[in-house]
Amino acid sequence: YQKALSTMAQLKQPDLWYGVGMLYSKLRSWSNAETALHAVTRLPISAQRRSELVYRLVLLQHAQDKPEKSQELLGELVQSPPAGVTEEAAKITAAHMYLRLERFEDAERLLNEVLAKSPDNMQALQRLR
Repeated sequence: YQKALSTMAQLKQPDLWYGVGMLYSKLRSWSNAETALHAVTRLPISAQRRSELVYRLVLLQHAQDKPEKSQELLGELVQSPPAGVTEEAAKITAAHMYLRLERFEDAERLLNEVLAKSPDNMQALQRLR
């Protein structure tokens, strides 16, 4: 996999890079996972795969304590969450990253949107404090 990362620019196989990224993620090699998954963003992929990719990258950047790197992806995450992730969960994830970025108005807006649909959502209520 290390050799694959070094030759990444030459290969144009999004499924390969997604798989490499997921493997590194499972191994908790966050930096390598992020490198592989970012390679996928530069290749032609389906909208569904793109939404999965964006979600994974945001989670990786959270795990690495790099919320500033996820800024450009947060809007995309909220607009099209991947299959299996609810709109509310995507908004809460984005709001959490916005809080870490001290973008309090953006975080509050998303959390209030979640609470408008689900007034008892504990995660949103906790983050809104």
